[in-house]
Amino acid sequence: MSVSVIVPVYNAERFLPKAIESVLSQTYTDWELILVDDGSTDGSLGICETYANRDRRIKVFSQENHGVSSARNLGLGYARGAYVTFMDSDDELDAGAFEACAERVGKTGADMVVFSIDFIASNGAKEVRLPALEDKEYTGDTFLRTYIQKKVMYVYSNANKWYKRSLLDTYGIRFDEAVRFGEDRLFNYEVLRVADRISTLSPRFYRYYLRNNGSLSSRYIENFAEIAMGLHRAKVAMLEPYFISAEERRRFVEWDAKTEFFNTLAHLCEAWPRLSVAERRAFCQKLSTTEYPTYFWHGRLRSGSLRIMRRVVGWQNVDILYAAVACYRRLKY
Repeated sequence: MSVSVIVPVYNAERFLPKAIESVLSQTYTDWELILVDDGSTDGSLGICETYANRDRRIKVFSQENHGVSSARNLGLGYARGAYVTFMDSDDELDAGAFEACAERVGKTGADMVVFSIDFIASNGAKEVRLPALEDKEYTGDTFLRTYIQKKVMYVYSNANKWYKRSLLDTYGIRFDEAVRFGEDRLFNYEVLRVADRISTLSPRFYRYYLRNNGSLSSRYIENFAEIAMGLHRAKVAMLEPYFISAEERRRFVEWDAKTEFFNTLAHLCEAWPRLSVAERRAFCQKLSTTEYPTYFWHGRLRSGSLRIMRRVVGWQNVDILYAAVACYRRLKY
């Protein structure tokens, strides 16, 4: 059961060798590693080529800088494995990850395998951001029903999943190259719409490093609020057929809109120290003019500070909102 590992690479020379070594260390050996250099200006391409010269299973492709989605799509075009998985160039895999996934798909023929993630802080400490998955088999319907109930099924990342390549090709599922943030979620939503069999594994095989290194996950995005609400609507659209009552739907959509609003505030607060006053005000302007769903304004928020922030956003006064964010940041960060 072969697997293609696709790694987009952009200016990752500091961490790339460890990422590649974690693939080379896999106890399961039927893999190909596709490294796609996305116009790096450091020594990343040279590192890729050095490893490719050492191991025939490693293939290197390069392109001008078009972004992570373009790099992943290029990798998918060259992938030959029965399954594909993705990895960031500054993360690492546990040595037993591929063997466990291969064993599971050998038994079940799953369209997708999902395993848990370790989040590693900059000081090396593990952060338990999400509970581990269960070792379990799902139909596509039961997986999405479980997600509605538990709200945590690791549906965002591409890096902790094996995808059946024939499923991706049959439905033409690729990354949207026009999306700057959340493209991995949208990709997963498309897969989840058509996957019949999904397996989950409890071990935390993937080590995701929380770095402030210019990666897309840490880069400042001015229209984050618009993107977050767009991702929220896409998730609700995917789950629409699986709500069993109007009350269940209400509770879920209000929770998810609140979560995306909090993520938006967190994005601004984390970037705040390195932004100019003009950039902060531009973000606040976007935050106040974003089109929110109607229920966003009426949904229940337990946090008093979030309730206040939502009300201030509704006033659409950038000066007041700027001051409110500054106060909120001092309280929460």
